[in-house]
Amino acid sequence: MDTDNPWVLEECMKMFNEFQPEENHLENQVLPKKMKAAVEDKEPPKSSSKQRVARSSTGNLMAKKTSRSHHQKTSPMQMMVERYQRLKEQLKMKEKQLHHLQGGPSSVTSSSSSKTSVPAPSSSSSSYHSPSSQGSGKSKKRIAHVPNVNSLLSAQEKIKKQTHSNISSRISPKVARASGVIPETTAHTVAKGGKRIAHTPKIGALAKPIIQPELGSLVPQNIRQRYLNALIEECKKFTSEKESFNIAAAEERVCYKRAPSRMVYLNLVVNAVKRLRTQQQAGEEAQELLDKDPQLAEKMCIEEPSPSTTKPSPPVSSPSSSRSHPINPNHVQLSHTSVLSSGGIRGSWSIEKPKKSSASQEDIKGNALYKNLTKYILTEEQLEENGYPCPDPEEKGKAIVKKIDSRKKISPSALERYCDRCSVLYTVDKWGFPKNSAPCVYHWGRAYKKRKYGTFETSYSCCGGEQGSGGCSQATTHVSENYNPKNLRGYVRTISKDSSSSNKEVYALDCEMCYTTEGNELTRITVINSSGDVVYEQLVKPENPILDYNTRFSGITENDMEDVKLTIRDVQAALLARFSDKTILIGHSLESDLHALKIIHATVVDTSVVFPHKMGAPYKRALKNLAAEYLKRIIQDDVSGHDSAEDAIACLHLMQWKVKEDLKGFSK
Repeated sequence: MDTDNPWVLEECMKMFNEFQPEENHLENQVLPKKMKAAVEDKEPPKSSSKQRVARSSTGNLMAKKTSRSHHQKTSPMQMMVERYQRLKEQLKMKEKQLHHLQGGPSSVTSSSSSKTSVPAPSSSSSSYHSPSSQGSGKSKKRIAHVPNVNSLLSAQEKIKKQTHSNISSRISPKVARASGVIPETTAHTVAKGGKRIAHTPKIGALAKPIIQPELGSLVPQNIRQRYLNALIEECKKFTSEKESFNIAAAEERVCYKRAPSRMVYLNLVVNAVKRLRTQQQAGEEAQELLDKDPQLAEKMCIEEPSPSTTKPSPPVSSPSSSRSHPINPNHVQLSHTSVLSSGGIRGSWSIEKPKKSSASQEDIKGNALYKNLTKYILTEEQLEENGYPCPDPEEKGKAIVKKIDSRKKISPSALERYCDRCSVLYTVDKWGFPKNSAPCVYHWGRAYKKRKYGTFETSYSCCGGEQGSGGCSQATTHVSENYNPKNLRGYVRTISKDSSSSNKEVYALDCEMCYTTEGNELTRITVINSSGDVVYEQLVKPENPILDYNTRFSGITENDMEDVKLTIRDVQAALLARFSDKTILIGHSLESDLHALKIIHATVVDTSVVFPHKMGAPYKRALKNLAAEYLKRIIQDDVSGHDSAEDAIACLHLMQWKVKEDLKGFSK
């Protein structure tokens, strides 16, 4: 348009001034709902600027609107528990009704379930009307031709005449439905389009303990319940119903606590079923659990739903969270552990302080120590393997050793012996004194292998000399243990006692020996009880003359034995009065101590067997090394010799440490 022409501008201005807008006819029209909603959405807000909301003086602490909580889907396990609760509530209501009707008629008629009969076709025509179409005015449906109708009808009559139990075991549900007879099963599948109804638990199942569903459980609830029922059925074979519930619940609880995974749980519970089948009594751990909680099975029964609380209350994180905050009503106290463990996650986090066990080694004593040490008692095979003395069935007072240690040198004759120090064969007179007056040069330390330049070299711990080198110590005479496994006489055996308190006792003992003309003989005995106190300690005079006091290892000198008059018979009498055949004796290589005491005892816990050598038998770890590794304690470091009390206490503390570690693993 030409803007420079004044005529054109004048005409345009006239048109602009004369223009009048027409009325909008769409305002009075009724619009559809969708178009009306779209028009309303397009309308701008009345106030384009944002409205400011006032805050309180304490900051953004205004109460928030409660958001609608999403309904969490109920798990099948929870639904089953709810069914048990409804069934228990129904039974309670029926009991109330019967209680009110006691004044009325004695018999109450119960409604019996009426069976529906399927109408048979009047003829064998290929098409007939369905029952649903006869009562209604709908169009008739045509059914496809069915061959052999007469044979089907005769088979139907035969099936109806049979009992329901035979029918359910012979025919399938599909054939049974076609014949008009439904087998008695736990749950029925309804026709297509119908609503399935879950089966109601039986009344007899209410008395059994029920496994409650746990959040984050490693083993599903249905598997635990199935094996709990199997344990109950096994326990019913040898005890009453109520007692079987308690034993089965305790056995299942022990298996569940010990199992770190589902597969381990299955193995443990299957072994528990086999053990109950053979032993017909509860295990030790299950019995301890029953002693602590005799009503374990009753606590596992389904509780009735409380009428006041229809919805479960939210979990409370801490006691202080129930109280409202004085300023902020939305304030909730949460611990780090509850935040990290949300969702059922199990584990430990670095922000947690390590929990120290309240029970120390000294606290594990008495009956508790006895119960936990029973699994470490040497079996008959282990006693024979380690050379423990066994009673001779042919001669009284004589012991036999079924397996002889190949490292021990047996004397070839009564007048010839091998020196325990230098391994030299020397002769003795008829009284046992050496005839050869030559000195004994030997290494008092043990020979051990050490890796050097890619090979193993054997050297002695005393001086570091190589194997075969000259000895570093010298003695005035040769000595020998004079070991003869065929001549073990003068032995006594522990007997059983009627008192139960003396049977369940634990002692640790250690003996020191010296060399005499007849070999190794007892010179010192120390007995420690489960509290670590010395209950018996005596020096013993050998029956034969002493050749060497073996002070380096026994700690006994000639001055110590000057006025000693106690004999080994006195020691045997004192120990037999204190011990019974069920008393647990703890020691390190205890077979040598029992040979020195000439006592036969089978209830033994040997620390050399509990803490085996990495190379296996016949190698054994030294007690000094075990105390340093597990107890962080240095023993046998005195130049004056070993202390029998110190060695016995070390053996006791080693087993207390072992029991404590076992209890830690069980609690986890």
